[in-house]
Amino acid sequence: MKQLLAITGIALMLASCTHVYYAPNTVNAPLLAEKRETRFNVLLASGGDSEFTGGELQLATAVTDNIGIMVNGLAAGEKEDVTHYNINGSTTTREESGKGSYIEAAGGYFTRFGTGGSWVMEAYVGIGAGTVRNEYGGRNFSKVNSTKLFLQPSIGYKSKHFEAAIVPRLGHVSWKTKERYISSGGDVTLETELYDIERNPSFMVFEPGFVIRAGGPLAKIQVSLSTSTPLGSDRDYTGALMESANASIGLSVMFPPKKK
Repeated sequence: MKQLLAITGIALMLASCTHVYYAPNTVNAPLLAEKRETRFNVLLASGGDSEFTGGELQLATAVTDNIGIMVNGLAAGEKEDVTHYNINGSTTTREESGKGSYIEAAGGYFTRFGTGGSWVMEAYVGIGAGTVRNEYGGRNFSKVNSTKLFLQPSIGYKSKHFEAAIVPRLGHVSWKTKERYISSGGDVTLETELYDIERNPSFMVFEPGFVIRAGGPLAKIQVSLSTSTPLGSDRDYTGALMESANASIGLSVMFPPKKK
């Protein structure tokens, strides 16, 4: 079983399981161009390692000709029947699940350049918070909360029917086990995972993202890929507790400012 639970956002090892306690959300590259321009995205998301499924909402608006704000949210989860092989040769099957939610807000600067202003450069700074709950079966569970500070520059191309952006986001994640119950004699792997979170309460992540939109002047289909890689000396064990990718597809709608 593979399951996510994350945000940052989006966002789960018994038998063949992999427990994930943090996952990236889809980067929001609104490519705003003028005051009062607003973009709204509705996305279906899926994890790579954990195979989570979920939904995302993203909203961004330009408060001036160069200043934008955004709010993004992710809710996701996974559930599966897992077969465990016992020492005596018998097997036990039980349901395991995980779910998580994440929300973030950011503000930043954008500007157009190039021929006809078809290129957009953005830089946003924001903060997010999320919760991941894993149900391991047999009344065993954990709840991990996380917060993330992030810097999100991007560069994108914007035309009437096509848009694309590259977003090299950098974040600082802090996480903590808020609730837990692992029964006596339970899986030592679970104890190790939660201990690893306690001994490494914060870390840096590099989260590059890619966004492509195509369609009409106002409504376009969006396809996105966001990845997450921990940085620092503890990246090997930290990476084992994280979702490494979030792929999403959905609808992106631009609301232009009303002309006076």
